[in-house]
Amino acid sequence: MRGYFDGEPPAEFWDLLALYLSATSLTLVTHKFYFNMEQKLKDERVQLVRNVLSWFDNMKNPVPTKC
Repeated sequence: MRGYFDGEPPAEFWDLLALYLSATSLTLVTHKFYFNMEQKLKDERVQLVRNVLSWFDNMKNPVPTKC
């Protein structure tokens, strides 16, 4: 990230990243319940949402602990 921004990423970047990932997570969970898919894919989607929540401290911190 620092290389892309030639230094520290601006706060706005982290805010947008958190917004986009949380919106995507909501979509993944919604699809899990409304579309017929393999259980493995459902489990992977739930795990991805758990990861996002973990990275952003349950969306309390806009800067992720992992990138």
